[in-house]
Amino acid sequence: MDQSPNGNHLGQRHKLVNASRHIVTVGSSNTPVYGMWFDPGFGMHVDQTKGVATGNDPESMYAVMSGKHYNGKCCFDYGNSETNDRDDGAGAMEAIYFGNAHWRGNTGAGPEGPWAGADLESGMYYGGGNVSVVNNGSQPLTSEFVSLGLKGRSDGFTIMGGDATAGTFATMYDGPRPFQPMPNATLNSDSVSDGANVMALQLEPCAQNAPNQMFRVFHELNSTSIAATISGVDVCLDIEGFKKKAGSNVYGWPCGKNGVKQNEFWSIKEDTIASLQPNTPFCFAAAVGGASATLADCSSSDAEFNIGFTATTNGTIVHKASGKCITAVGKPPSPRPPHHGGGYQPMKKQGAIILATGGDNSNGAEGNFYEGFMAKGYASAATDAAVQANIVAVGYKNTARWW
Repeated sequence: MDQSPNGNHLGQRHKLVNASRHIVTVGSSNTPVYGMWFDPGFGMHVDQTKGVATGNDPESMYAVMSGKHYNGKCCFDYGNSETNDRDDGAGAMEAIYFGNAHWRGNTGAGPEGPWAGADLESGMYYGGGNVSVVNNGSQPLTSEFVSLGLKGRSDGFTIMGGDATAGTFATMYDGPRPFQPMPNATLNSDSVSDGANVMALQLEPCAQNAPNQMFRVFHELNSTSIAATISGVDVCLDIEGFKKKAGSNVYGWPCGKNGVKQNEFWSIKEDTIASLQPNTPFCFAAAVGGASATLADCSSSDAEFNIGFTATTNGTIVHKASGKCITAVGKPPSPRPPHHGGGYQPMKKQGAIILATGGDNSNGAEGNFYEGFMAKGYASAATDAAVQANIVAVGYKNTARWW
């Protein structure tokens, strides 16, 4: 129920929750009230609204959810979404996301979560800019009641979180919007025969925390890509032109999309990185003094590495024989324009409101919702503090009671 004069009342999109299922208490008198318990397959929305930000206009939103009931499915959201209930591409929505989804490997600190995030369509993020994928500043929020905040300005956004029963908001991220990995044209021998517009992957002395030596894996469906984030661009290990023989070059190239870029899919097996390109029984390899990495027989010493990264952490690829690190050398190529015609800057918000569902009707998420608030404009720090103080003053207790 919208308590403002705008009358933006949420209605049924998927199944509706049982209003009497989830009893909590509030205040010093422990007054019983009802929270909203969402299982997968439930969700609400309103498409025709008044007073909700659209386009690249600033907005602020806050919510109270639970750090005890969540999952990694898409998408436990509250906020601004598409008015046609379809995925209209990156930037078409701006909503609080809460859970532990790892969309394309995105994560907050630690492996478990849950984390405060932003669903910006075509991706749920816990940070932006150079921490679009791994944001160690986003701490897990595991209390029974958590307070969440998302503020979008014309050139960036802020994610906040805290305990809804005590303390203040913590800023989990404040900066530019995320870089979105985009599909790109098929890499072929003509376009890269002279090494133009690609990054060489070669052995260099290891340097502490050098961005062009720090790799990670991310998963999409059944594929695994290996990437470094350089100047905001996700640069993947990519076999030149779908070639299938030993000696084929492996370059750094903006990460593609599942089903399009099989030449950037790999399998990590102990100390080797094997190609998953069909009918390519070779491994990623590098030679001291070599111009760039290549494919080689997996039993070759050139293909043996100490691999120091996981799906949630950055790390190096150290050549066993030389002790040197795989290094992406050169300027990262510009990715092609994103699918659906745009990225996250500027935003293209449409002004619908969703709860416990994704902008594209995805309804696999679960969680609890207690209250939320949305407004036009980028709220001040003083407003954030006042909102959190108001939430704490409610005196939420007892999430343990449901039927």
